[in-house]
Amino acid sequence: MSDIPKWAQEDVWRKIAIWVTAGMFVILIALTFDSVAVITAGCGPLSPHKGIYQPTSFRPGRDPGLPAAVSGDAAPPLSQVLTQQERPAGGILR
Repeated sequence: MSDIPKWAQEDVWRKIAIWVTAGMFVILIALTFDSVAVITAGCGPLSPHKGIYQPTSFRPGRDPGLPAAVSGDAAPPLSQVLTQQERPAGGILR
């Protein structure tokens, strides 16, 4: 008979490691699907390209506990705000 207690045996810790790893994998997959469902492109308090180079602050929103973004005046290096037609293809200014 072994003098090692049951909780200290290698086989017990191997099984615990497998179950914990499998459980964390399931939680990771569930959180990934939840995040993908919540995050969608182009939605949110700011319209596309509006917040670039503009100071943004937050004020209380309509819903309690959820702030609303407020954009300030354009700041350097883009002190001139371009329209959608004036922007270069790909969105990179050179």
